[in-house]
Amino acid sequence: MIQALTLDAGGTLFHPSRPAGLVYSEVASRWGCRVDPATVQERFAAAWKTWSRTDPGRTTVATPEEERAWWKALVAEVFRGCGTFADFDGFFDELFVAFASPDAWSLYPEVKATLDRLHAAHVPLAIVSNWDPRLELLCDRLGLSGYFTVILASGRVGISKPDPRIFAEAVERLGVAAREAAHIGDSLRDDVHGALGAGLQAVWLRRSSEGMEGPPVPQAVGREPDPEDAAPRGVAVAALLDEAVKLVVS
Repeated sequence: MIQALTLDAGGTLFHPSRPAGLVYSEVASRWGCRVDPATVQERFAAAWKTWSRTDPGRTTVATPEEERAWWKALVAEVFRGCGTFADFDGFFDELFVAFASPDAWSLYPEVKATLDRLHAAHVPLAIVSNWDPRLELLCDRLGLSGYFTVILASGRVGISKPDPRIFAEAVERLGVAAREAAHIGDSLRDDVHGALGAGLQAVWLRRSSEGMEGPPVPQAVGREPDPEDAAPRGVAVAALLDEAVKLVVS
């Protein structure tokens, strides 16, 4: 019997309010680099896919400083060869701040009703996310905090998914055993494999447009399923959060 749920944040509960390429290109233009939004969107999606697979340090990111440096390097990769900035550091600072605002994010349509049902059923909930410590404030401003007993940001606890220790920390704080909890998230590597490695059940949330986690990173455009992206045997897949919850909570 599942006694508690842990949930990912970006791409699971909320998504960027505006397209990635549009926001990136608007901020870049103010710093002297003019690039077509569609081009930026394509480059971001490609860079994210590459970096997610090669994982240049992502699983070792722990502190806010490391988290920020990782995203700064990724953003630099997105704009490599696209022109010059009057001040790239200034550009990234503005971009980072922009995506820390609750105005930059929107809840997925079914999230509020799903959380209401879980709250009414007294199901303990935790957020487990690779994010900087500002996640707690962001969740509060998005009206999410009241639903969750625990909000764990990697930059706060010093551990990033898929490290099983961050999941172990979540279930310990929820007061349940790992086998009594299930995790729902949109990343096969971070959420599914991470949760399974910690002894939790897992549901892979595959929305039509997959969300990307992290303070300065907006949602990438949807992509065709990658043949390498195959759920482990016995792991359920859902397209919406309420569908995912119904698979593990009766």
